[in-house]
Amino acid sequence: MLKVAKFGGTSVGTAESIHKIATIVAADPEIAVVVVSATAGTTNQLQELLHNLKAGSLDKVKTIFTAIKKRHLDLVHNLSLDKERAAAEVQEVISALEHLILSRAGGPTGDYSDSFRDSLLGLGEKLSVLIVAGHLRKQTQKKIHYVRAEEVIITDDCFGCANPLSSLIQENVRTKILPYCMATSGLVITEGYLGATVDGISTTLGRGGSDYTAALLARALDDLAPEQFQLQIQLQIWTDVSGIFTADPRIVPAARPLRQLSRFVAAELAYWGAKVLHPATLLPLLDTNVDIWVKNTFATEEEGTLIQSKNSTESKVEAITLRRAQSLVTLSRVKRHDTYGFLAKIFNLLTSFKISVDHVTTSEISTSFTVYDTSLLDTAVIEKLSELAEVQIENNLCLVSMIGNNLIEIQDLLGPISKTLALIGQRHNHKYVLRSMYLGAGSNNISFLVDEKIAETIILELHRYYLEKC
Repeated sequence: MLKVAKFGGTSVGTAESIHKIATIVAADPEIAVVVVSATAGTTNQLQELLHNLKAGSLDKVKTIFTAIKKRHLDLVHNLSLDKERAAAEVQEVISALEHLILSRAGGPTGDYSDSFRDSLLGLGEKLSVLIVAGHLRKQTQKKIHYVRAEEVIITDDCFGCANPLSSLIQENVRTKILPYCMATSGLVITEGYLGATVDGISTTLGRGGSDYTAALLARALDDLAPEQFQLQIQLQIWTDVSGIFTADPRIVPAARPLRQLSRFVAAELAYWGAKVLHPATLLPLLDTNVDIWVKNTFATEEEGTLIQSKNSTESKVEAITLRRAQSLVTLSRVKRHDTYGFLAKIFNLLTSFKISVDHVTTSEISTSFTVYDTSLLDTAVIEKLSELAEVQIENNLCLVSMIGNNLIEIQDLLGPISKTLALIGQRHNHKYVLRSMYLGAGSNNISFLVDEKIAETIILELHRYYLEKC
């Protein structure tokens, strides 16, 4: 077996946690690729730094830069890497960050292109990977080979949420990663989240994209693994929780870890609000036999969650998720909505502004859709939509989703849901508890758009009814 292990931000956040990574890697000879995130909080700091750089708040920029520098040099020192090559490499990246800052110190007049943003935000991973690689060289017997993600993960130029170019990635994995994986005691380490265009311009895969990086590498290795070796590829996602839970434990104290999930259910959970996995993680692996484990770096003895390619035939609710900050956009007009091309005009317009829609409903005179990133609904978008119809926007909504197997086959699924929502509405004096309801195109999810004030109460009650009975 050949394993790709991804370690998240909390797993690389302290000297103690990085030492745990070394212990995990040293104990498992089948781990051949390690993908690391930035240290917890660093990407947020870099975003804040960029915001203040644009605003010309150079004192705040200096404070944030100093904090980032100190955090990583402290890690170098606490892991006794001061005299190792990692120390000089980390200092080079810190100098690169300082150079980027100085090159844009002119405030709002500077060049703050999307490509610059990606170059800046990706430096967190470039720092952490060097520190983890240095510690693995000291603490394990493996032959550590650092490969820059930008040399392997080739993407388009959709900066901030770039799309991978699979055929180019596979060729790069074949020439730059697989030979080291197949070598005795060989281990490749690389950054998550980062990529580059065919022209070598830095890109990022979206926040939390390190999971996606690991999945892309696992897919390429699965396609390339020499048949004579009969290698089974496994992806491990190491985080700070012991698997995927039936609900967010911060909302539902009775939530419990799921021991096994089908790939399709796990993909729905990731997309509709489970924070453990990046939403795109499962996509490269849906048609493979790659098993995926979600495990806890800080509690390696706990089982975690196994995500398998095999789909369950049992009809049941597996988990309940929450997506906050939803907006509902309703377009109303006097003319019939079945006029040829009306929906096409809406979605062509949204595409031009790079706005992704989650759910859509239509009626005789109105069309509604939900948007996750409400900041995208700026004046320009609304003005264009207003040319098509009257526009109404409702904010402060949440999307509660029940995820499971063959939900459409559960008898009287909606009865208990309706009763629960009605009781909560009476208790909180809400006239309209349910703003909208959506049944997924498959049979894996049913979602409700509700007021954010009562969303957590709804999850608690639904979890109690569907997931705490047995």
